[in-house]
Amino acid sequence: MRTHSLLNLLVIDADQLYAERLVHLLGSYYDSVNLGFLDDKDELLKSLRQSWDVLVFGQAYDMSFTDVVAIIQEQSIDLPLVCLINKDTVANAHNDEGLPSIVNGTMVKALYAEQEMAVIMAIRLLHENLHSRQQLKTLHSVLSEAEQRANVLIKNSKSAVAYIDQGIHIFANDPYLQLFGFEQMNDIIGIPVIDLIAGGDNVKAVKQFLRQFDKGNRKDVEFNFESRRTDGSTFEAKLQLAIATLDGEPVTQIIIQQNNSNSSEVAKRLAEAERKDSLTGIDNRHSFEEQLTAAYEQARKGTLTAALLYVQLDNVGKIRNSLGLQGIDSTVKQVANTLDELVADGHVSRFSDKAFTILVENQTTAALEKLAEKIGMSISKMLIEVDKRTTSTTASIAIVKIEKNTPEPRVLLERAMDAINQIMIETSNNGGRYHLYDASEHANSDDHALAESLVDAITNNRFQLLFQPIYDINNDRSDFFEVYLRLPLANADNTILTPDQFMAVAKSHQLLEKIDRWVLINACKRINEVRKTHSEARLLVQ
Repeated sequence: MRTHSLLNLLVIDADQLYAERLVHLLGSYYDSVNLGFLDDKDELLKSLRQSWDVLVFGQAYDMSFTDVVAIIQEQSIDLPLVCLINKDTVANAHNDEGLPSIVNGTMVKALYAEQEMAVIMAIRLLHENLHSRQQLKTLHSVLSEAEQRANVLIKNSKSAVAYIDQGIHIFANDPYLQLFGFEQMNDIIGIPVIDLIAGGDNVKAVKQFLRQFDKGNRKDVEFNFESRRTDGSTFEAKLQLAIATLDGEPVTQIIIQQNNSNSSEVAKRLAEAERKDSLTGIDNRHSFEEQLTAAYEQARKGTLTAALLYVQLDNVGKIRNSLGLQGIDSTVKQVANTLDELVADGHVSRFSDKAFTILVENQTTAALEKLAEKIGMSISKMLIEVDKRTTSTTASIAIVKIEKNTPEPRVLLERAMDAINQIMIETSNNGGRYHLYDASEHANSDDHALAESLVDAITNNRFQLLFQPIYDINNDRSDFFEVYLRLPLANADNTILTPDQFMAVAKSHQLLEKIDRWVLINACKRINEVRKTHSEARLLVQ
């Protein structure tokens, strides 16, 4: 089963045929294996300038396995190692039980080269472990950045927000301090939240409410109560709870709202704010999903055609490593501004940390490809300024058409992801291209795509008719022909489907009558042409 599309494998050995044998075996698990082969120290130092997933060491001209480990550690590279047994490593290759002396997530030492199954398993598992570490590192980074952003938003929020740990205040923003009459943060740190509750019954209820939340009950996250200020005055309020992190540690976030502060104008502004991305000012994913659903419904009714362009920035990781969170924010904001200017008649949204979506209506395929090319070119030419430094980026763009027989929005987004993955495979994860999702390329594995191919074949005459002569042995003639229907697909294999492969889908999408009508009309057109020279020609349509 393939889990990764690409493996970058570096082999240090004297036997290149063995390295190529490994590549062949690994082909069962990867779409592509990029092999680096060398046998000396200078070549290793040059090769480490690029990224590798696993290193297999057999033997080298001027270095040992220990030397390789030292070089990788000196350069602080996270590169898993597989050591093969040779004359230098045989002495300490195994433990007392005859097993490899080292087996962990970054190294296996040592294996016999001829035990190919063990070597392949080691490479696969080390690569998986590396991938998990990279994902974990990314998640930690995303969590840290999200916490930073959340803290900035909370500090600047007009809502009263605080963090508590085991019921004790450890942080509060200015509106929270002002609401309860505290002058500064230090005045509230260490004070139990129940000290701000008026009335004994209220205190008991709040304690129970907090206790249930801490135990994992997320059904009730709001609580109405009477609160008390430092001057003794009270007010009716609503308390809301949420899980949050502060300095990497889990805490409970509380928001206090005065019940008499709500108004229709505030509610309207909040509703608008919920549909805007706080960093870029353009619409957010929630707004996009509403627009996508509306476009889908109209397309199903036949009142319009639309298209989704999914724009994913390619080198966000490199920008984060070189310029940090500020670099990412600056890149996202400037790309958002560029997209908003380029697509004046479309709906531009920020879909995720590194992706944008664009909805456009009534565009031809050629116009969509031209727009995607224009967007990609504009982004690649941008010089993004961060303080006194500059950076650049590229984008991978998926195009998914939304037409009358298009499946539900969830499937449209899955198709966009498939198109992005296709770009990554074709460019070895470099991106910088666009890809138009063609349903016919996926008709063999996707009923929705097959149904769209059937509609396209009916509308644009893409079916094929084959004519099989029925020989009349009495008259030694073959003027009688049986008609056969075929559906060619525009995939890489040029697959042609027979009716038994698509009629079940046609029936479930109410297309049988339309297909029968197409066959009769086009078969009659052909027989009329043939009868101009062969007047006895007849057809059998079953």
